[in-house]
Amino acid sequence: SYADHGITLKDLREILGTTHEDILFELLEKIFKKEARAALTLLSEIYARGQDVKQLASELLQHLRSVLLIKVAAVENSLLDLTDHEYDCLTRLAKLISQEEIEQAVHIMLKNSQDMAATRYPQFAFETNLIKLLHLRPLISIDDLLARVESLQKSLGHPPKTAATPVSEPSRQPPARTDDNEEWSK
Repeated sequence: SYADHGITLKDLREILGTTHEDILFELLEKIFKKEARAALTLLSEIYARGQDVKQLASELLQHLRSVLLIKVAAVENSLLDLTDHEYDCLTRLAKLISQEEIEQAVHIMLKNSQDMAATRYPQFAFETNLIKLLHLRPLISIDDLLARVESLQKSLGHPPKTAATPVSEPSRQPPARTDDNEEWSK
């Protein structure tokens, strides 16, 4: 009974259904799979339903946050206040994207919030940032890059170079005395 504990957002979503949420999950899936045409087509369908672009951006950011928490810490549903359906969908989506990409996506959407607040054309700002999301690529760590370079050097027959020996600092002693410089003799 709702009278015992009040109605939560989770309860409200269950009462109203998940059709809207399913479309958002589908949009995130298209973004994560880099399906630009399908994502933009779905976005136009969302607009046709009368969805406010600022609300859409806010909801996508909330879902990206949940995906990040699920991905990084395997956060339980009880901590996210999601329906079981939402949690299952977001958990499935978390498997489609690397941690680095989801961190970049959250950063892009946070900046998107600022961009949308500062412009008279929030739809353009949102679409521009959506395109950035569609072009995310996994970041490669410096260690991985160095390992690749070493592997390439080995395959080309060039031994990997060892760490450079530090260059010694020049001596701080005064210059040697010469006959031309009488000052040093005093």
